Amino acid sequence: MRLLPLVCIRSNFSDPVILSAAEGVALAPVSIFRGGVSLGDLDLDGVFDAEEAGAANDGDANTDGTQDSEQAHVASVQNAADGGYLTLAVDDDLAFMQVTAQGSPSAGDMPAGVDFPWGFLDFELEGLKGGIRTVVLTLPEEVVANAYYHYGPTPEDLDPHWYEFLFDGESGAEFDGNRVLIHFQDGMRGDHDLVEDGVIRALGGAGTQV
Repeated sequence: MRLLPLVCIRSNFSDPVILSAAEGVALAPVSIFRGGVSLGDLDLDGVFDAEEAGAANDGDANTDGTQDSEQAHVASVQNAADGGYLTLAVDDDLAFMQVTAQGSPSAGDMPAGVDFPWGFLDFELEGLKGGIRTVVLTLPEEVVANAYYHYGPTPEDLDPHWYEFLFDGESGAEFDGNRVLIHFQDGMRGDHDLVEDGVIRALGGAGTQV
Protein backbone atom coordinates (compact mmCIF):
# COMPACT_ATOMS: atom_id res chain seq x y z
CA MET A 1 0.00 0.00 0.00
CA ARG A 2 1.55 3.28 -1.13
CA LEU A 3 1.30 6.48 0.96
CA LEU A 4 0.77 9.70 -0.93
CA PRO A 5 2.08 12.91 0.67
CA LEU A 6 -0.32 15.82 0.63
CA VAL A 7 0.45 19.37 1.70
CA CYS A 8 -2.14 21.85 2.97
CA ILE A 9 -1.06 25.49 3.17
CA ARG A 10 -3.09 27.57 5.61
CA SER A 11 -3.03 31.34 5.17
CA ASN A 12 -2.71 32.11 8.88
CA PHE A 13 0.45 30.01 9.31
CA SER A 14 3.59 30.16 7.20
CA ASP A 15 4.46 26.51 7.79
CA PRO A 16 2.59 23.84 5.81
CA VAL A 17 0.42 21.25 7.52
CA ILE A 18 1.46 17.85 6.21
CA LEU A 19 -1.15 15.17 5.66
CA SER A 20 -0.76 11.70 4.21
CA ALA A 21 -3.06 8.96 3.00
CA ALA A 22 -2.80 5.55 1.39
CA GLU A 23 -3.62 5.59 -2.29
CA GLY A 24 -7.33 5.05 -2.80
CA VAL A 25 -8.03 5.29 0.93
CA ALA A 26 -9.65 8.09 2.91
CA LEU A 27 -7.28 10.78 4.12
CA ALA A 28 -5.40 9.97 7.32
CA PRO A 29 -4.12 13.28 8.73
CA VAL A 30 -0.88 13.64 10.64
CA SER A 31 -0.60 16.69 12.88
CA ILE A 32 2.66 18.59 13.08
CA PHE A 33 3.79 20.77 15.96
CA ARG A 34 5.51 24.09 16.55
CA GLY A 35 6.71 24.74 20.10
CA GLY A 36 4.68 21.79 21.38
CA VAL A 37 1.45 23.15 19.86
CA SER A 38 -0.33 21.25 17.11
CA LEU A 39 -0.70 23.15 13.85
CA GLY A 40 -2.74 20.42 12.24
CA ASP A 41 -6.44 19.77 11.86
CA LEU A 42 -6.83 16.14 12.85
CA ASP A 43 -10.60 16.05 12.45
CA LEU A 44 -10.51 17.97 9.13
CA ASP A 45 -13.26 20.38 10.17
CA GLY A 46 -11.31 23.43 9.02
CA VAL A 47 -10.31 24.63 12.51
CA PHE A 48 -6.73 24.14 13.68
CA ASP A 49 -6.24 21.82 16.67
CA ALA A 50 -4.53 24.63 18.60
CA GLU A 51 -7.56 26.88 18.22
CA GLU A 52 -10.00 24.19 19.30
CA ALA A 53 -7.80 23.41 22.31
CA GLY A 54 -8.53 26.90 23.66
CA ALA A 55 -12.28 26.33 23.90
CA ALA A 56 -14.15 25.90 27.19
CA ASN A 57 -13.52 22.88 29.41
CA ASP A 58 -9.91 22.57 28.22
CA GLY A 59 -10.92 22.03 24.61
CA ASP A 60 -13.98 19.86 25.25
CA ALA A 61 -16.60 22.57 24.88
CA ASN A 62 -19.53 20.19 24.44
CA THR A 63 -18.43 18.22 27.55
CA ASP A 64 -18.66 14.77 25.96
CA GLY A 65 -15.29 13.63 27.31
CA THR A 66 -13.42 13.95 24.00
CA GLN A 67 -11.40 16.89 22.72
CA ASP A 68 -13.27 18.90 20.10
CA SER A 69 -10.17 18.76 17.89
CA GLU A 70 -10.52 14.97 17.69
CA GLN A 71 -14.16 14.93 16.54
CA ALA A 72 -15.37 15.88 13.09
CA HIS A 73 -18.91 16.35 14.41
CA VAL A 74 -17.81 19.08 16.85
CA ALA A 75 -16.08 22.32 15.92
CA SER A 76 -15.05 25.10 18.30
CA VAL A 77 -13.87 28.33 16.71
CA GLN A 78 -13.10 31.87 17.85
CA ASN A 79 -15.71 34.27 16.53
CA ALA A 80 -14.71 37.16 14.27
CA ALA A 81 -16.23 39.86 16.48
CA ASP A 82 -14.46 39.59 19.84
CA GLY A 83 -12.53 36.31 19.67
CA GLY A 84 -14.87 34.47 22.04
CA TYR A 85 -15.60 30.84 21.29
CA LEU A 86 -18.55 29.38 19.42
CA THR A 87 -19.13 25.63 19.29
CA LEU A 88 -21.00 23.68 16.64
CA ALA A 89 -22.08 20.11 17.42
CA VAL A 90 -24.17 17.53 15.59
CA ASP A 91 -24.79 13.76 15.69
CA ASP A 92 -21.59 11.76 15.27
CA ASP A 93 -22.63 10.22 11.95
CA LEU A 94 -22.15 13.64 10.34
CA ALA A 95 -19.01 15.72 9.86
CA PHE A 96 -18.25 19.44 9.67
CA MET A 97 -15.95 20.73 6.95
CA GLN A 98 -14.47 24.15 6.18
CA VAL A 99 -15.73 25.82 9.35
CA THR A 100 -14.73 29.48 9.41
CA ALA A 101 -15.72 32.47 11.51
CA GLN A 102 -16.11 35.73 9.65
CA GLY A 103 -17.52 39.22 9.73
CA SER A 104 -20.59 40.28 7.81
CA PRO A 105 -20.76 38.76 4.31
CA SER A 106 -22.72 41.82 3.14
CA ALA A 107 -22.14 44.75 5.48
CA GLY A 108 -23.91 47.28 3.27
CA ASP A 109 -27.39 45.85 3.71
CA MET A 110 -27.46 44.26 7.18
CA PRO A 111 -30.87 43.23 8.54
CA ALA A 112 -32.52 46.19 10.25
CA GLY A 113 -32.96 46.10 14.01
CA VAL A 114 -30.63 43.14 14.60
CA ASP A 115 -27.17 43.12 16.20
CA PHE A 116 -24.74 40.25 15.50
CA PRO A 117 -22.27 40.40 18.41
CA TRP A 118 -20.69 37.00 17.63
CA GLY A 119 -20.18 37.45 13.90
CA PHE A 120 -21.04 34.71 11.42
CA LEU A 121 -20.14 31.10 10.73
CA ASP A 122 -19.59 29.56 7.33
CA PHE A 123 -19.52 25.75 7.24
CA GLU A 124 -20.33 22.55 5.41
CA LEU A 125 -21.98 19.53 6.97
CA GLU A 126 -21.47 16.19 5.26
CA GLY A 127 -23.07 12.75 5.49
CA LEU A 128 -26.77 13.61 5.37
CA LYS A 129 -29.19 10.91 4.28
CA GLY A 130 -32.54 12.63 4.48
CA GLY A 131 -34.71 13.96 7.29
CA ILE A 132 -34.24 16.92 9.62
CA ARG A 133 -30.79 17.14 11.20
CA THR A 134 -30.02 19.56 14.00
CA VAL A 135 -26.82 21.52 14.54
CA VAL A 136 -26.39 22.91 18.06
CA LEU A 137 -24.61 26.25 18.18
CA THR A 138 -23.40 27.07 21.70
CA LEU A 139 -22.76 30.73 22.48
CA PRO A 140 -20.88 32.09 25.50
CA GLU A 141 -22.66 31.09 28.71
CA GLU A 142 -23.81 34.56 29.73
CA VAL A 143 -25.59 35.46 26.48
CA VAL A 144 -28.94 34.70 24.87
CA ALA A 145 -29.80 35.08 21.19
CA ASN A 146 -33.28 35.74 19.82
CA ALA A 147 -32.54 36.12 16.11
CA TYR A 148 -30.83 34.00 13.46
CA TYR A 149 -30.13 35.06 9.89
CA HIS A 150 -28.59 33.39 6.88
CA TYR A 151 -26.94 35.03 3.89
CA GLY A 152 -27.26 33.08 0.67
CA PRO A 153 -29.71 31.86 -1.95
CA THR A 154 -33.16 30.42 -1.22
CA PRO A 155 -35.49 28.41 -3.47
CA GLU A 156 -37.49 31.62 -4.10
CA ASP A 157 -34.48 33.87 -4.79
CA LEU A 158 -31.25 32.38 -6.13
CA ASP A 159 -29.24 35.57 -5.58
CA PRO A 160 -27.44 35.72 -2.20
CA HIS A 161 -29.46 37.78 0.26
CA TRP A 162 -30.22 38.10 3.96
CA TYR A 163 -33.15 36.08 5.25
CA GLU A 164 -34.45 35.26 8.69
CA PHE A 165 -33.86 31.57 9.34
CA LEU A 166 -36.32 30.58 12.06
CA PHE A 167 -37.85 27.13 12.37
CA ASP A 168 -40.91 26.71 10.15
CA GLY A 169 -41.51 23.00 10.81
CA GLU A 170 -38.96 21.92 8.19
CA SER A 171 -35.82 24.01 8.72
CA GLY A 172 -34.59 26.98 10.71
CA ALA A 173 -33.40 27.99 14.18
CA GLU A 174 -34.87 27.69 17.66
CA PHE A 175 -33.44 29.13 20.89
CA ASP A 176 -32.66 27.38 24.16
CA GLY A 177 -30.77 29.60 26.61
CA ASN A 178 -27.29 30.18 25.20
CA ARG A 179 -27.84 27.49 22.56
CA VAL A 180 -29.27 27.85 19.07
CA LEU A 181 -30.79 24.69 17.60
CA ILE A 182 -30.42 24.99 13.82
CA HIS A 183 -32.53 22.48 11.88
CA PHE A 184 -31.52 21.58 8.33
CA GLN A 185 -32.91 19.48 5.50
CA ASP A 186 -30.65 18.68 2.59
CA GLY A 187 -31.46 20.82 -0.46
CA MET A 188 -34.07 22.95 1.29
CA ARG A 189 -34.12 26.50 2.67
CA GLY A 190 -30.93 27.01 4.66
CA ASP A 191 -28.82 24.72 2.46
CA HIS A 192 -27.14 27.15 0.14
CA ASP A 193 -26.35 24.71 -2.64
CA LEU A 194 -30.11 23.98 -2.81
CA VAL A 195 -29.32 20.44 -3.97
CA GLU A 196 -30.09 17.17 -2.20
CA ASP A 197 -26.52 15.90 -2.35
CA GLY A 198 -25.72 14.80 1.21
CA VAL A 199 -24.04 18.12 2.03
CA ILE A 200 -25.34 21.23 3.79
CA ARG A 201 -23.61 24.52 2.94
CA ALA A 202 -24.54 27.32 5.30
CA LEU A 203 -23.52 30.86 6.21
CA GLY A 204 -25.31 32.59 9.04
CA GLY A 205 -25.19 34.06 12.49
CA ALA A 206 -27.07 34.40 15.76
CA GLY A 207 -28.10 37.85 16.88
CA THR A 208 -30.23 39.94 19.18
CA GLN A 209 -33.15 42.17 18.32
CA VAL A 210 -32.30 45.81 19.07
